[in-house]
Amino acid sequence: MKRIITQMRPLIVFCLLVPNLIAPVHAEQRQLRVGLFNMPPYYSQSSSGKPEGILIDILDEALADIGYQWQPHFMEVPEALKEVVSGNIDVLMIIRHPLVEGRVVYGQKPIMTMSLLAYHQRQTADVASLKDLRGKRVALLRGYGYGGLLSQLLAPSSALKIHIAEDHKDAFKLLESKQVDYVLDYLEPGKQIITEMGLQGIESNLLQKKEVYLVLSSKVADGKKLVSKLEKTMSETYLKLHALP
Repeated sequence: MKRIITQMRPLIVFCLLVPNLIAPVHAEQRQLRVGLFNMPPYYSQSSSGKPEGILIDILDEALADIGYQWQPHFMEVPEALKEVVSGNIDVLMIIRHPLVEGRVVYGQKPIMTMSLLAYHQRQTADVASLKDLRGKRVALLRGYGYGGLLSQLLAPSSALKIHIAEDHKDAFKLLESKQVDYVLDYLEPGKQIITEMGLQGIESNLLQKKEVYLVLSSKVADGKKLVSKLEKTMSETYLKLHALP
């Protein structure tokens, strides 16, 4: 009996080691490298260096639901596009971009829509475009790029009387006290701060709408299957976290 056990000892040791050898590989396969840049309030880098924003909350919960961990990698937009094509980054959350079309795995449906609104008091005139804001007092959020519209907003030709707000609450305080005519903010944070402050008689007009898609590098294994599963989970998570009343 002792002889049999002695002969089987190498096999027993091997069987005990196999799970430890396999586990790190499996864990590595469940990690995704996510490319990010500053696009508040959807995602940006906090003062502590950590990612924050509406899409970060959604992504984090959705990936956890399907058993994935992720690592943030902050970079400029051109670099992010290049890295997802090369496979150095696994995931991006962007609008459709011609530089990566056909070279990555795009989700079939948007994971959310970025809606830029002009908030104003009920007695203030509605606006349909940036031209309608000409000569008006407008609160802008510090650090926001406004979907590429910032240069137009800051141009002397816009004739805007700009007030820079430090945060959403600061912007809506300016509106409440009638120090500005309009606040340019996005749907989700605007809706949230109006509720928190208990503001009445605040209306809004849509200025810009852009759909955000999930993009996976073509180097990711089973990318089409994963992007389909993840975009569905993220859409459901978005509705759960930011459903309109």
